[in-house]
Amino acid sequence: MDLVENGNIDIFVKRHPWELARYAIIREKVRKMLATIPEGVKPVLVDIGCGDAYVVQKLYNEFISSWDDNPSNSSVFAIDINFTPENIKTLKSVNDKVLYLQNIEELEIRTECAYIVLLNDVIEHIDDHLGFVNILDAHFKKVHSFQLFITVPAYQHLFSNHDIDLGHFRRYKVDQLKAYATQLSAEISESGYFFFSLFLARSVVKIFEPPIDENRQGIGVSAWKGGALGTFLFRSILTIDYQIGSLLRKVGIDIPGLSTYIIIKR
Repeated sequence: MDLVENGNIDIFVKRHPWELARYAIIREKVRKMLATIPEGVKPVLVDIGCGDAYVVQKLYNEFISSWDDNPSNSSVFAIDINFTPENIKTLKSVNDKVLYLQNIEELEIRTECAYIVLLNDVIEHIDDHLGFVNILDAHFKKVHSFQLFITVPAYQHLFSNHDIDLGHFRRYKVDQLKAYATQLSAEISESGYFFFSLFLARSVVKIFEPPIDENRQGIGVSAWKGGALGTFLFRSILTIDYQIGSLLRKVGIDIPGLSTYIIIKR
Protein backbone atom coordinates (compact mmCIF):
# COMPACT_ATOMS: atom_id res chain seq x y z
CA MET A 1 0.00 0.00 0.00
CA ASP A 2 1.28 3.47 -0.90
CA LEU A 3 2.06 5.65 2.11
CA VAL A 4 0.05 8.37 0.35
CA GLU A 5 -2.97 6.15 0.99
CA ASN A 6 -2.16 5.57 4.63
CA GLY A 7 0.57 7.63 6.29
CA ASN A 8 0.85 5.19 9.19
CA ILE A 9 1.99 1.62 8.66
CA ASP A 10 -0.46 -0.96 9.94
CA ILE A 11 1.09 -4.42 9.77
CA PHE A 12 -2.36 -5.96 10.31
CA VAL A 13 -4.12 -4.01 7.55
CA LYS A 14 -6.52 -5.91 5.29
CA ARG A 15 -4.96 -6.21 1.84
CA HIS A 16 -7.06 -5.19 -1.13
CA PRO A 17 -7.64 -8.08 -3.58
CA TRP A 18 -6.01 -5.97 -6.31
CA GLU A 19 -2.88 -5.71 -4.17
CA LEU A 20 -2.86 -9.46 -3.53
CA ALA A 21 -3.33 -10.29 -7.21
CA ARG A 22 -0.68 -7.79 -8.25
CA TYR A 23 1.76 -9.32 -5.76
CA ALA A 24 1.37 -12.71 -7.45
CA ILE A 25 2.34 -11.07 -10.75
CA ILE A 26 5.35 -9.36 -9.20
CA ARG A 27 6.45 -12.64 -7.61
CA GLU A 28 6.25 -14.40 -10.97
CA LYS A 29 8.34 -11.73 -12.69
CA VAL A 30 10.96 -11.64 -9.93
CA ARG A 31 11.27 -15.43 -10.12
CA LYS A 32 11.98 -15.14 -13.86
CA MET A 33 14.50 -12.33 -13.36
CA LEU A 34 16.36 -14.27 -10.67
CA ALA A 35 16.58 -17.25 -13.03
CA THR A 36 18.51 -15.16 -15.57
CA ILE A 37 21.30 -14.27 -13.15
CA PRO A 38 24.46 -16.37 -13.70
CA GLU A 39 25.56 -18.72 -10.96
CA GLY A 40 28.05 -17.05 -8.66
CA VAL A 41 26.67 -13.54 -9.18
CA LYS A 42 24.83 -12.24 -6.13
CA PRO A 43 21.34 -10.80 -6.77
CA VAL A 44 20.26 -7.60 -5.04
CA LEU A 45 16.59 -6.59 -4.84
CA VAL A 46 15.68 -2.90 -4.59
CA ASP A 47 12.03 -1.86 -4.22
CA ILE A 48 11.80 1.88 -4.87
CA GLY A 49 8.65 3.64 -3.68
CA CYS A 50 7.82 0.53 -1.67
CA GLY A 51 5.07 2.09 0.47
CA ASP A 52 4.45 -0.05 3.53
CA ALA A 53 7.00 -2.63 2.24
CA TYR A 54 4.41 -5.41 1.96
CA VAL A 55 5.75 -6.55 -1.41
CA VAL A 56 9.46 -6.43 -0.66
CA GLN A 57 9.07 -8.19 2.69
CA LYS A 58 7.10 -11.01 1.07
CA LEU A 59 9.64 -11.30 -1.75
CA TYR A 60 12.44 -11.57 0.82
CA ASN A 61 10.65 -14.54 2.41
CA GLU A 62 9.64 -16.13 -0.91
CA PHE A 63 13.19 -16.16 -2.27
CA ILE A 64 15.13 -16.20 1.00
CA SER A 65 17.82 -18.52 -0.35
CA SER A 66 18.79 -15.86 -2.90
CA TRP A 67 19.63 -13.15 -0.38
CA ASP A 68 22.46 -12.60 2.10
CA ASP A 69 21.61 -13.60 5.66
CA ASN A 70 23.82 -10.96 7.21
CA PRO A 71 21.76 -7.78 7.72
CA SER A 72 24.92 -5.66 7.63
CA ASN A 73 25.44 -6.85 4.05
CA SER A 74 21.80 -6.84 3.01
CA SER A 75 20.72 -7.79 -0.47
CA VAL A 76 17.13 -6.59 -0.14
CA PHE A 77 16.32 -2.88 0.10
CA ALA A 78 13.07 -1.00 0.62
CA ILE A 79 13.20 2.68 -0.35
CA ASP A 80 10.47 5.29 0.15
CA ILE A 81 10.83 9.05 0.59
CA ASN A 82 7.76 9.04 2.85
CA PHE A 83 9.32 6.77 5.47
CA THR A 84 9.46 8.24 8.97
CA PRO A 85 11.70 6.89 11.76
CA GLU A 86 8.54 5.42 13.31
CA ASN A 87 7.66 3.69 10.04
CA ILE A 88 11.12 2.15 9.79
CA LYS A 89 11.00 0.98 13.41
CA THR A 90 7.66 -0.73 12.74
CA LEU A 91 8.94 -2.38 9.55
CA LYS A 92 12.08 -3.64 11.25
CA SER A 93 9.89 -5.30 13.86
CA VAL A 94 8.37 -7.36 11.02
CA ASN A 95 11.58 -8.06 9.05
CA ASP A 96 14.94 -6.67 10.10
CA LYS A 97 16.80 -8.42 7.27
CA VAL A 98 15.46 -5.90 4.76
CA LEU A 99 17.28 -2.55 4.78
CA TYR A 100 14.90 0.45 4.85
CA LEU A 101 16.06 3.71 3.26
CA GLN A 102 14.42 7.08 2.60
CA ASN A 103 16.40 7.96 -0.52
CA ILE A 104 18.07 6.12 -3.37
CA GLU A 105 21.24 8.11 -2.70
CA GLU A 106 21.60 6.13 0.55
CA LEU A 107 21.90 2.90 -1.43
CA GLU A 108 25.50 1.72 -1.54
CA ILE A 109 26.07 0.09 -4.93
CA ARG A 110 28.05 -3.14 -5.19
CA THR A 111 29.32 -3.27 -8.74
CA GLU A 112 29.84 -7.04 -8.74
CA CYS A 113 26.14 -7.71 -8.05
CA ALA A 114 23.09 -8.19 -10.30
CA TYR A 115 20.38 -5.69 -9.42
CA ILE A 116 16.64 -6.28 -9.73
CA VAL A 117 14.86 -2.96 -9.27
CA LEU A 118 11.10 -2.66 -8.75
CA LEU A 119 9.04 0.44 -9.52
CA ASN A 120 5.54 -0.80 -8.85
CA ASP A 121 3.00 1.98 -9.33
CA VAL A 122 5.57 4.65 -8.57
CA ILE A 123 6.48 6.64 -11.70
CA GLU A 124 2.95 8.00 -12.12
CA HIS A 125 3.53 9.86 -8.83
CA ILE A 126 6.64 11.64 -10.15
CA ASP A 127 6.18 14.88 -12.07
CA ASP A 128 9.69 14.82 -13.61
CA HIS A 129 9.60 11.12 -14.42
CA LEU A 130 12.21 11.40 -17.17
CA GLY A 131 14.61 13.06 -14.75
CA PHE A 132 14.01 10.24 -12.30
CA VAL A 133 14.89 7.65 -14.95
CA ASN A 134 18.15 9.54 -15.52
CA ILE A 135 18.88 9.21 -11.80
CA LEU A 136 18.35 5.44 -12.07
CA ASP A 137 20.61 5.36 -15.10
CA ALA A 138 23.43 7.08 -13.26
CA HIS A 139 23.00 5.09 -10.07
CA PHE A 140 23.07 1.60 -11.60
CA LYS A 141 25.37 2.28 -14.55
CA LYS A 142 28.34 0.24 -13.31
CA VAL A 143 26.65 -2.81 -11.81
CA HIS A 144 27.16 -6.33 -13.20
CA SER A 145 23.61 -6.37 -14.57
CA PHE A 146 20.44 -4.37 -14.13
CA GLN A 147 16.83 -5.47 -14.52
CA LEU A 148 14.01 -2.99 -14.00
CA PHE A 149 10.39 -4.03 -13.53
CA ILE A 150 7.84 -1.20 -13.84
CA THR A 151 4.08 -1.32 -13.33
CA VAL A 152 1.85 1.74 -13.79
CA PRO A 153 -1.84 2.60 -14.31
CA ALA A 154 -2.81 2.32 -17.96
CA TYR A 155 -4.55 4.62 -20.47
CA GLN A 156 -4.66 8.37 -20.03
CA HIS A 157 -8.29 8.51 -21.22
CA LEU A 158 -9.19 6.73 -17.97
CA PHE A 159 -7.51 9.42 -15.84
CA SER A 160 -10.01 10.50 -13.18
CA ASN A 161 -10.42 12.28 -9.88
CA HIS A 162 -9.41 9.00 -8.24
CA ASP A 163 -5.97 9.40 -9.85
CA ILE A 164 -5.74 12.91 -8.43
CA ASP A 165 -6.72 11.56 -5.01
CA LEU A 166 -3.76 9.19 -5.23
CA GLY A 167 -1.33 11.86 -6.41
CA HIS A 168 -0.99 10.57 -9.99
CA PHE A 169 0.32 12.86 -12.72
CA ARG A 170 -0.49 10.55 -15.63
CA ARG A 171 -1.49 7.11 -16.87
CA TYR A 172 0.44 5.15 -19.50
CA LYS A 173 0.37 3.13 -22.68
CA VAL A 174 3.01 0.44 -22.97
CA ASP A 175 4.81 2.39 -25.74
CA GLN A 176 5.53 5.14 -23.21
CA LEU A 177 7.23 2.58 -20.98
CA LYS A 178 9.27 1.37 -23.94
CA ALA A 179 10.63 4.89 -24.25
CA TYR A 180 12.27 4.38 -20.84
CA ALA A 181 14.21 1.44 -22.28
CA THR A 182 15.54 3.72 -25.02
CA GLN A 183 16.48 6.32 -22.43
CA LEU A 184 18.34 3.67 -20.43
CA SER A 185 20.02 2.17 -23.53
CA ALA A 186 18.55 -1.15 -22.45
CA GLU A 187 16.68 -4.10 -23.92
CA ILE A 188 13.03 -4.98 -23.32
CA SER A 189 12.51 -8.46 -21.87
CA GLU A 190 8.73 -8.30 -21.93
CA SER A 191 5.83 -5.88 -21.68
CA GLY A 192 2.06 -5.81 -21.72
CA TYR A 193 -1.16 -5.05 -19.89
CA PHE A 194 -3.02 -6.84 -17.11
CA PHE A 195 -6.44 -6.82 -15.44
CA PHE A 196 -8.72 -6.57 -18.49
CA SER A 197 -11.82 -6.94 -16.30
CA LEU A 198 -10.88 -3.82 -14.32
CA PHE A 199 -10.21 -1.98 -17.58
CA LEU A 200 -13.79 -2.73 -18.68
CA ALA A 201 -15.22 -1.70 -15.31
CA ARG A 202 -13.22 1.55 -15.20
CA SER A 203 -14.22 2.38 -18.79
CA VAL A 204 -17.91 2.11 -17.89
CA VAL A 205 -17.59 4.04 -14.63
CA LYS A 206 -15.62 6.78 -16.39
CA ILE A 207 -18.66 7.56 -18.59
CA PHE A 208 -20.72 8.55 -15.54
CA GLU A 209 -18.03 10.31 -13.50
CA PRO A 210 -17.95 14.09 -13.04
CA PRO A 211 -15.30 16.09 -14.93
CA ILE A 212 -11.74 16.05 -13.59
CA ASP A 213 -11.16 18.71 -10.94
CA GLU A 214 -7.59 19.93 -11.48
CA ASN A 215 -7.71 21.83 -8.17
CA ARG A 216 -8.74 18.78 -6.21
CA GLN A 217 -6.49 17.92 -3.29
CA GLY A 218 -5.07 14.39 -3.13
CA ILE A 219 -6.83 12.66 -0.25
CA GLY A 220 -5.77 9.03 -0.66
CA VAL A 221 -8.24 6.18 -0.37
CA SER A 222 -9.65 4.23 2.55
CA ALA A 223 -8.47 0.73 3.41
CA TRP A 224 -10.17 -2.38 2.04
CA LYS A 225 -13.10 -3.40 4.24
CA GLY A 226 -14.26 -6.53 2.42
CA GLY A 227 -14.59 -9.86 4.17
CA ALA A 228 -12.53 -12.99 3.61
CA LEU A 229 -14.91 -14.49 1.04
CA GLY A 230 -15.18 -11.28 -0.96
CA THR A 231 -11.42 -10.87 -0.90
CA PHE A 232 -10.89 -14.45 -2.08
CA LEU A 233 -13.39 -14.17 -4.93
CA PHE A 234 -12.14 -10.78 -6.13
CA ARG A 235 -8.51 -11.88 -6.00
CA SER A 236 -9.34 -15.14 -7.82
CA ILE A 237 -11.11 -13.26 -10.62
CA LEU A 238 -8.12 -10.95 -11.07
CA THR A 239 -5.68 -13.88 -11.01
CA ILE A 240 -7.64 -15.75 -13.69
CA ASP A 241 -7.93 -12.49 -15.65
CA TYR A 242 -4.12 -12.14 -15.64
CA GLN A 243 -3.55 -15.78 -16.59
CA ILE A 244 -5.91 -15.53 -19.56
CA GLY A 245 -4.20 -12.31 -20.70
CA SER A 246 -0.79 -14.00 -20.44
CA LEU A 247 -1.93 -16.96 -22.54
CA LEU A 248 -3.38 -14.69 -25.20
CA ARG A 249 -0.16 -12.65 -25.29
CA LYS A 250 1.84 -15.84 -25.96
CA VAL A 251 -0.17 -16.43 -29.14
CA GLY A 252 0.19 -12.82 -30.26
CA ILE A 253 -3.10 -11.41 -28.98
CA ASP A 254 -2.69 -8.30 -26.84
CA ILE A 255 -5.68 -7.15 -24.81
CA PRO A 256 -5.89 -3.94 -22.76
CA GLY A 257 -5.78 -3.80 -18.98
CA LEU A 258 -6.10 -1.28 -16.19
CA SER A 259 -2.35 -1.63 -15.57
CA THR A 260 0.64 -1.93 -17.87
CA TYR A 261 4.14 -3.23 -17.21
CA ILE A 262 7.59 -3.61 -18.69
CA ILE A 263 10.79 -5.47 -17.79
CA ILE A 264 13.97 -3.76 -18.97
CA LYS A 265 17.47 -5.25 -18.77
CA ARG A 266 21.06 -4.32 -19.53
